[in-house]
Amino acid sequence: MEKFPQSLAIAATAALLTACGAPPPAAPGPPGETVTVQAANGEVDAPVTDEGIWALDVYTALNLAAVGAAPDHAARTHEGQEAREEIAAGAGVEIVEGHEPELAAAAEPSLIIGIDHPEHRPLLGLLEAIAPVVLIEEGTGVEAQMELLGAVTGRSAEAAGVVGRLDAAVSALAARIEEAGRAGQEVSVLQEYPPVIYAYDSGTQFSGLLADLGLDRPEAQSGGSEWGYTEVSEENLEDHEAEVVVALVDDAYAEGRSVLDHPMLDTSGATTLEAESSGWYNNDVLSAWWVLHDVRAALVDGEPPAAFADAPALWSEATGSS
Repeated sequence: MEKFPQSLAIAATAALLTACGAPPPAAPGPPGETVTVQAANGEVDAPVTDEGIWALDVYTALNLAAVGAAPDHAARTHEGQEAREEIAAGAGVEIVEGHEPELAAAAEPSLIIGIDHPEHRPLLGLLEAIAPVVLIEEGTGVEAQMELLGAVTGRSAEAAGVVGRLDAAVSALAARIEEAGRAGQEVSVLQEYPPVIYAYDSGTQFSGLLADLGLDRPEAQSGGSEWGYTEVSEENLEDHEAEVVVALVDDAYAEGRSVLDHPMLDTSGATTLEAESSGWYNNDVLSAWWVLHDVRAALVDGEPPAAFADAPALWSEATGSS
């Protein structure tokens, strides 16, 4: 979508705020240190700040909190993220309704940052009239996000620490998987949103983690789609059978339906796991540790996967605060 001219965006924002009975954002203060970053919305000259940040989603809010730069606000973009919202609130983040530029304008943030969600694009001109906007490409992994967030917050050392803890945990678990004789096993990841079945491929963060752990994927899940998943017909489910089958379940949108119950999917002899979809299918720090926990539980320890109640403990591991 074509970006609004800056003058029109400012006028539109002022009109929007006036209609809501709130004053337009105050004039910016004296310039400080800035950094030019490559974002999904192009090159952005962003202030280097760990204060006054507006996060466009709770996933980015958690990543910011992980480097010690928790935003003042985070917008709600998806249902079923109460575990993340509670962790963010504990870090001092106020959760607000999403896709409402007038709320951001009233907060007068110094920086707006978040995932390049489709609903953000039509609002980009309005948001840019409020503060510099950094959109993060969908599918960007934790390491790249930490590099970006470290640059705009001035907390590159803390961001490197987050990546270092994750890398060490991956290496340790890869060694345990090899010791257990399970290195090289195929891991199939599926989800059923009745009546549709989806297979998850290399377009997901967890696919990269599985590869780093020394695990393979079925040939049918080796490609990389735009959103990390493709639709699968019942007659082709046999192409997605593997030594390990992970069924992502989602109470918010699919009533907890598990593809493991599908009569056309043969899981006899396979290690099976029902994992929380919102735990696995996101690109934030919490998801990375959630995946490591569940893989260790299923392949090494023989324990249950993580539940929402385990999210604070996983967060403590991710941030080194345990």
